[in-house]
Amino acid sequence: MSGDDFSFSMGNRMAELDRLNAELDSFFEREAVAQDTAFTIRLAVEEIVTNQIKYGFPSGGEHLIALSLRMEDGRWVLAVVDDGAEFDPLKAPEPDLSAPIEGRPIGGLGLHLVRTMTYHVAYARAGGKNVLTVYFKKATEEKK
Repeated sequence: MSGDDFSFSMGNRMAELDRLNAELDSFFEREAVAQDTAFTIRLAVEEIVTNQIKYGFPSGGEHLIALSLRMEDGRWVLAVVDDGAEFDPLKAPEPDLSAPIEGRPIGGLGLHLVRTMTYHVAYARAGGKNVLTVYFKKATEEKK
């Protein structure tokens, strides 16, 4: 692994996801990231960015979403920064997974998935921007 960081800026349009995924795939290949790790990161990125595009800009307009991915202390760390509406995903209620599927409200499963498949998720509102930082599990550790 060369230790390079990944950084990417995109508009708040769903069409940008294809470009993001292509760049992530190139990065994962170049850095020889294990397939299961790449899958987990890609899934988290897609859930986070899709939610932000769909719900984070209620007034519309053109906005940027900036992503960075780096290796820190043996784990991948993803940061997603945007100037959308303030939203702390850590305050979103956990979905009731025991309720019948037909009785569950739509939404919330993507955030639940991100929280459960990662090591730690942190949120801050800084300078009028949402800053979501996701720490991925090392292959040998459980979530804390």
